[in-house]
Amino acid sequence: MMAPRLAGMAVRLLRIQAVVWRFGLYELLAIVPVLRLVTILPGWQLLMRRQQPLACRLRLAMEALGPVFIKLGQMLATRRDLLPSQVADELAKLQDRVAPFPGEQAQEMIARVLGCPLAHVFARFDPVPLASASIAQVHGAVLHDGREVVVKVLRPDLQRIVRRDLDLLELLARLLERSGPQGRRMKPLAVVRDYEATLQAELDLAREAANMSCMRRLFADSTVFYVPEVIWNWTRTQCLVMERIHGVPLSDLALLDAQGFERETVMRIGIEVFIKQIFRHNFFHGDMHPGNLFVARHKDGQPYLIAVDFGIVGQLTENDRRYLNLNLMALYRRDYHRLAKLHLSSGWVPAHTSITDFEAAMRTMLEPVLSRPLQDVSPAEMMMSLLATARRFEMEVQPRLILFQKTLFQLEGIARTMCPHMNLWAETKPWMERLAAEQSGPRAIWQCVQEKMPAWMGILADCPERLTSAIEALESLPGIEQILQQRTRRTAGIARGAQTTMLLTLGACGAAVWAFIQPHMPLAWVSLGGTLSALLLTNGYRALG
Repeated sequence: MMAPRLAGMAVRLLRIQAVVWRFGLYELLAIVPVLRLVTILPGWQLLMRRQQPLACRLRLAMEALGPVFIKLGQMLATRRDLLPSQVADELAKLQDRVAPFPGEQAQEMIARVLGCPLAHVFARFDPVPLASASIAQVHGAVLHDGREVVVKVLRPDLQRIVRRDLDLLELLARLLERSGPQGRRMKPLAVVRDYEATLQAELDLAREAANMSCMRRLFADSTVFYVPEVIWNWTRTQCLVMERIHGVPLSDLALLDAQGFERETVMRIGIEVFIKQIFRHNFFHGDMHPGNLFVARHKDGQPYLIAVDFGIVGQLTENDRRYLNLNLMALYRRDYHRLAKLHLSSGWVPAHTSITDFEAAMRTMLEPVLSRPLQDVSPAEMMMSLLATARRFEMEVQPRLILFQKTLFQLEGIARTMCPHMNLWAETKPWMERLAAEQSGPRAIWQCVQEKMPAWMGILADCPERLTSAIEALESLPGIEQILQQRTRRTAGIARGAQTTMLLTLGACGAAVWAFIQPHMPLAWVSLGGTLSALLLTNGYRALG
């Protein structure tokens, strides 16, 4: 079993080497010492193509290497903490479109997965695919009850291809990590493992269907956002059947304009949906590129968004959501001290971080950006810069925040394409202020109490038993009676001292009040009377005790 696997990896490595030669990526080989000697061989550089920048050649090479590397490039485009901005910008252009596989093969695979002939499930099945991507292919069909559906099926032999390329990527990552400080700084092994988790999630179409069903339920009452229905009877790990939707893709701006959709209205809907997904429902679409979003109209003519492809979704912790919201509010107000305190209290940066130094670093980085006209301020760029500054202070970037950052970049990219003059900063501010008020208002506090009340009641119910156990454990300790007696005597002494102090203070206060009432009496007599009163009170209290 191991021999064929190694043979497959060797053949794949030769294929990758050929692509490296073809696109002239020898600069990348120089990172790894064991490969650095290859770059100085005679004639090497003469064979390389240097007509285009390295970032562009890297993108073309990943497209040539197929599905796993295309997805890897798309993920790396979000890791601007690891890559130069020009490389990340180029990788963001990676197209997830590959040649379709034959429709007859798709029909055979679907029938095998469903365990019955297609004629038993569909009244009609179109063998010509609607779309073909690196992971799956989509076909149109009609159920026997007349409903139009879309059938999504994984590409053939995909699991084997993915496993082979992931093993190879892990091997290359280990070599890169051992190559020196520069390689370790990029954390290649962690990147590959994060990518593997994301990719494995996308390979499970039943999981995507569950994500879609959950999002549909959360927005069931929305008039501006729609998620297609999953046909669960015919959905499996390798096959997803869902309601077919009809709309204009956001990527087709000419058709959008031709059908009379107002771009700014559509974009405001997108902003509303994005913010509600993250800060209200804590469940957001992690791949909001224009190809996954469509626009349609209600009967009254009002537009609404439709989303597909829920292979990648994200969630934030309650702590992260709260602090993201507060961070954005502090950014709106240019309150850098508040920003620094929020990063410390949230645990995003270590507790030993100097708040003064951190505040100064953020002011230096953000002030030039915030001084520009508001329509030129990019929320995504702001968030990226904020995270980059925090990383200088040992902040560990969490994968969930990376996905949030990626989604924010995608949304902003759509906005820049559809409405170049829209002021995103001003559009998002009212929503964030409203959410901040909701999170700190009486309703939010009452909701928090309701959520935590069952746990509190459980703790309260366990208190007598826990207290009894604690007392029994104490009584079983050797010499515990002597220790308790000593503690009791010390506590009694402290209590008597506190009582004496309190009574003397009362006497002094009484003397002061009497002196104010009887100003003609000598101060010495008043003080003596107050002191004697206090002593009498103290002795009387002790006698009674």
